Amino acid sequence: MATPGSADEPKDIAERPKWDNKVQYLLTCIGFAVGLGNVWRFPYLCQTYGGGAFLIPYAIALVFEGLPLLHMELAIGQRLRMGSIGVWNSISPYMGGLGVASLAVSFLVGLFYNMILAWILWYFFHSFQSPLPWRDCPINLNQTGYVSESAWCLVYICFIRGIETIGKAIYVTVTFPYLVLTIFLIRSLTLPGATDGLIYLCTPDWETLKNPDVWLDASTQIFFSLSLAFGGLIAFSSYNVQKNDCERDALIVGLVNSFTSIYASIPVFAILGFKANENFDKCRNWNIQRLTNSFNIGDENITLENYDDWFKLFQQY
Repeated sequence: MATPGSADEPKDIAERPKWDNKVQYLLTCIGFAVGLGNVWRFPYLCQTYGGGAFLIPYAIALVFEGLPLLHMELAIGQRLRMGSIGVWNSISPYMGGLGVASLAVSFLVGLFYNMILAWILWYFFHSFQSPLPWRDCPINLNQTGYVSESAWCLVYICFIRGIETIGKAIYVTVTFPYLVLTIFLIRSLTLPGATDGLIYLCTPDWETLKNPDVWLDASTQIFFSLSLAFGGLIAFSSYNVQKNDCERDALIVGLVNSFTSIYASIPVFAILGFKANENFDKCRNWNIQRLTNSFNIGDENITLENYDDWFKLFQQY
């Protein structure tokens, strides 16, 4: 029976390239896992399901679902040193369809992900002008300026030579989003009303835990957030040496991914608190204007500070 690394091992597996270092591998796995599910979907689910209460089913799903499946994908890829299709075919010919399904899902997700990347690139490059082009409607005649094609070209450039180019590009593509998140975090915390948004995030609504949809969405979020069953993690781990500690890698990737979700939620809820206060103040200013016009009261008599007292007074009559 052939053993890993023996002369009987297939040549394409024996000569499979390896990561330059452990940092490249971990950053690649983190970059593959962290995405819109952390920045976009996780804050949305927190807002939908009672703020901090959603963290309980999320943590349970992470421990009992996410980390075991993540460990399994890293382990089988590292042990068999093949891609997703080859791994499942090696385990059993009857399971080969799992690899094909992962390929199909990755292709379909890549279609809409590159569209979102096109939006990001479009807004990024057009944000360096004043006035901003989206300040007034309509912006333009739905012209993308070949941004979608540029996104596909960037993906091709990053993958043109396999892990050689991925390993080099990953230092920028993974660390840059954290830099941007930190900038958003600092700016959002300085906005008036940001504290109200953070209080909402940290205040749990325990009644929502009785809703079965909370637990279902938490389990779905783990799959979406960790990028499980896409085949990418299996492929990345296949470039590791077989004695690598994949259990520790799974724990690191899973915890960093969850930390990123919470870290990204802070500026999101801070901005939501700012917008809520801004809209509330606009509403009160409009009410003050109506009161002063209706009762011939001087503008200086009713202010935002004593508005509640005036409102209670008018309710008595």
